Amino acid sequence: MKRHSPLIFLLAVLLLCTALLLTSCGEAPSPDADGDGGDGTTDGGTTDQSTQGGSETAHLLAYTVNEDETTCTVTGMGTCTDTELEIPTKLSGYTVTAIGDHAFFECQGLTSVKVPGCVTTLEDGAFASCSSLTSVTLENGVASLGRFAFSGCTSLTSITLPGSITEMEDHAFSSCSALTVVTLQDGVTCIGDRAFFSCRALTFIAIPKSVTRIGERAFHFCMALTDIYFGGVVTEWEELPKGDIWDGRLEGYTVHFGGGQ
Repeated sequence: MKRHSPLIFLLAVLLLCTALLLTSCGEAPSPDADGDGGDGTTDGGTTDQSTQGGSETAHLLAYTVNEDETTCTVTGMGTCTDTELEIPTKLSGYTVTAIGDHAFFECQGLTSVKVPGCVTTLEDGAFASCSSLTSVTLENGVASLGRFAFSGCTSLTSITLPGSITEMEDHAFSSCSALTVVTLQDGVTCIGDRAFFSCRALTFIAIPKSVTRIGERAFHFCMALTDIYFGGVVTEWEELPKGDIWDGRLEGYTVHFGGGQ
């Protein structure tokens, strides 16, 4: 009967353990397998089944995961190359609920943007100084526009704001020099201070009776303004709180009343 050397036995055991270890490592998930860099951030990556909606390369947008760990905030272009940008409703499984502070500031290549209703907040300067931006679509559900959200978008000619908007902070659309038509849908409750400050081409704005306040200097330096359409009656217009020099002391514009005289 042959006797095997103990050394050969130990080598066999060692080889077997090594093989098992390599196999288990090959099956282990990467710490970054969810695409969030392991710390709740991403600079974009390949698309996956948990990214929903959006334009062609919108899944490459940069984002951070919010504290609830189910939603996220878009923080920038990342490696997205879209010029006609449609924000997706989900990125890597996280519902998009906000566009972050100065996320797309001075993105000169953007020509249009569509924001879905799951996004409730556009933070300060979100799309400020996007000088090539000609079209903005905000779906019903967007509730808050931060300071300077679209300020300095000098190619934007018209904007319709959904009735879900309840907060519009200072200078939201200031210095949009090509803006001619603004339509606020029924449900909008406020026009922020200096909201349309120095929109020098603005000729027409529709204001629903749901608006409860027009901020100070909201239309200051809107030198071309000729028509304001208000959804209520004269007495409601007269009683509507208006901030200091809300109309910039302009002359020559006419207020029309949807509720009759």
